[in-house]
Amino acid sequence: MTRTQLYMTLTGIVTALFLCAPIPALAYRGAGPGYGPGCREPGIFWCISGLDLTEKQRAAIEALQQETRDKIIPLREELQRLEIPEALFAQTIDAAALEALLARKKNINAEILEIRHESMISAVQLLTPEQRAIMLERKNSPPFFKGRSGRGQGWNADASRAECPWW
Repeated sequence: MTRTQLYMTLTGIVTALFLCAPIPALAYRGAGPGYGPGCREPGIFWCISGLDLTEKQRAAIEALQQETRDKIIPLREELQRLEIPEALFAQTIDAAALEALLARKKNINAEILEIRHESMISAVQLLTPEQRAIMLERKNSPPFFKGRSGRGQGWNADASRAECPWW
């Protein structure tokens, strides 16, 4: 290989590296508002965690959080066991069975939502009026972990006013 060919090859490699370097910065954001992959709704327990809680409040909220998890985990496992794709893409589609599976999925999701709402109400009732005022202040503050991160706006314009996504 001649000296010119070597120079051209190295120049091409260096140029390619410089062109590829900004690709991660130009990439679209991943799922979720920055709390982890796919975690779009961290819930009230995440938002309460930044408050100055008493030991009694902390213990009650941790117990409520564990109780909520214990109720939701079996429902999520049942959701995963539903064989909707198998019924939907089977050789012969049984419309009645598919409707029953979809209705069960809808009911399970409604149960999970009801459990989450009940736990949210119970958790907020444990807070003092001052702590609730802080939560309301957070709701109206700029978003947390939702700054520009990638091409485009980098955040959801509709949800950009809420620090706590469950609000």
